[in-house]
Amino acid sequence: MGTGLEMKVTRRVLTATALCLSLLSACGNDSQSVENVAAVKGAKLYALHLLTGGKVATVDNATVRAGLEEGNQPIWGVKVDKLHYINFMAPYGINGPVQTWASNTYESISLKDDILIATRGFGPDIMSAIVPSLSQVRSARGLFHRVYYYLDGADQPQRVDFDCSFAPAASETVAVLDRTYAAHRVNESCINAQSSFENAYWFDPSGSLRQSIQYVSSQAASMQLQRVID
Repeated sequence: MGTGLEMKVTRRVLTATALCLSLLSACGNDSQSVENVAAVKGAKLYALHLLTGGKVATVDNATVRAGLEEGNQPIWGVKVDKLHYINFMAPYGINGPVQTWASNTYESISLKDDILIATRGFGPDIMSAIVPSLSQVRSARGLFHRVYYYLDGADQPQRVDFDCSFAPAASETVAVLDRTYAAHRVNESCINAQSSFENAYWFDPSGSLRQSIQYVSSQAASMQLQRVID
């Protein structure tokens, strides 16, 4: 690829990112939260790669990490295969034990002790949820009754219940950008009369949840979360 084309593509990504962040600034009522979203600087580097389907301006993972680290904020990598979505999210707000994380393209997730309880911007979103504690997940034993709340086509709340169980799995190596982590995996199996799903959690040697695959909805299926920057 020629240098001129690369510069044009780069400017397109930077302009789009700046526009998104300026809109967030105009709409937000918490300046610190807006600054935290702006910390997702490395996202534009990866977007440069994704913009051309990987055919132009390949960006290596170490460069992406370096860009993210410039923001001095923790970062989650978020991926939803069924929606062809991949992005980074930084802290946006805290409400008691629940922390909300947002991308530079308006999507957000809310985590309670790293367990997904709400989404926004992913189609049929989780409005709220009753979820197990991280300590129960880490213990890899016991049963839990999950409850999800969605909005139907008439914007009426819809409740969906699942009975879930936990089980330990083999130790695995997890790759997060340019780094790898030894991790022990915990599987969660959930079922109701109409459907079922499985979540998976990978805990690193410090006990932190380094990676997880967590259910969103029947339409979006599951979301992969990776703790990129602690």
